[in-house]
Amino acid sequence: MATNYDFEHQTYQLSDEERWTSLRSAVLAIKNKFNKNVLLIEYADNPELKKAILNRVEDLNCALFMGTIDLQQQPQFDPN
Repeated sequence: MATNYDFEHQTYQLSDEERWTSLRSAVLAIKNKFNKNVLLIEYADNPELKKAILNRVEDLNCALFMGTIDLQQQPQFDPN
């Protein structure tokens, strides 16, 4: 949602604003319609992207998993 992975260039990036806005609206509609929590799966490989993701999703009140593209582990960021 907040991020995507470019398989051609093997890079993690924020989704463009149009895609983010559309997906955010869809998640909020699903949460409201079914009164269920949603698990967001996001991809990051650096602390700056992690911070950007957290800023984007903080008001959604959803569970969040932030992982590497293969979803086998959480990224290892500096604890600061």
